[in-house]
Amino acid sequence: MIFGCYYLMEIPVGLQNEMIYSHDSSLRSNTTQNQTKCRVCLGLGEFRYNLMFSATRWMSVAVCLPSGFVIDKLGNGRSAVLFSTLLFLGSVVFAVGATTQAPVSTPVYLLMLMGYASLAFGDASLRFVQARVISHCFPEATLSALAVSVLGYIGEAISLYITPIVATTTGVQTAVWLGPAACGIGVFFAIGLAILIQVQTHTIAEDKESKNIMSVSVLKSLPRTYWLFMFTVSFTAACWMVKQANLPDYLEWRHGYSMLDASHIVAISPSIYLSCPLFCLVLISH
Repeated sequence: MIFGCYYLMEIPVGLQNEMIYSHDSSLRSNTTQNQTKCRVCLGLGEFRYNLMFSATRWMSVAVCLPSGFVIDKLGNGRSAVLFSTLLFLGSVVFAVGATTQAPVSTPVYLLMLMGYASLAFGDASLRFVQARVISHCFPEATLSALAVSVLGYIGEAISLYITPIVATTTGVQTAVWLGPAACGIGVFFAIGLAILIQVQTHTIAEDKESKNIMSVSVLKSLPRTYWLFMFTVSFTAACWMVKQANLPDYLEWRHGYSMLDASHIVAISPSIYLSCPLFCLVLISH
């Protein structure tokens, strides 16, 4: 379900050179002026480019609690369809803004920002749905659940590998619209999940069987250390996203890599997560 979310999130990273720079040399720093080889050149600039990732990460934090209430009310199947659909619509909005005539104007950028910020629903809400589904399917098998949960990183790795290839061969517009295509696939999988839940027996399929729906009084009873922990984790994730999002441009101007090679190097990190299912299988067999 979250394949499209991960795929779309990494498209701007794979196309950082095209996203940031413009044919207008005033938007380039002295160190990159002679090394920038963008063709479409959307011209977001460094500030607006990084603002997209910041807005998405902090919005993910903001929607965690509201999403939890919604999932408790709707259940796993309907929540998966709802949030996958919202993610798909946001991906279309982002793609429309990113494929307009360059350089991107402020109104068009706000359109892109609104669409990209919809990843908060996919990155936060669908993670909750995934965790709930996995906990039902593997109530006692921790390693199996871990192996399944990391499969979402396939979308991130594939995006970093495929996006620059498509951009250099068929154009940036085509590469950007692969995001809505991936999100559309996620909607179909969410519908399939909802159908599977409905055809199961009542005791297994009922999403709200526990009846332990979160309430405001429960939130107030949580210790302060819990909120401090969540605040710390949020900052940690935000720092990681900034490093990951800006690594391709650094590799290009500092070490002379092409956009294709730089994106593939960044893809090494999420690719390492894909070894987790293999290790889990090895541990289970022993």
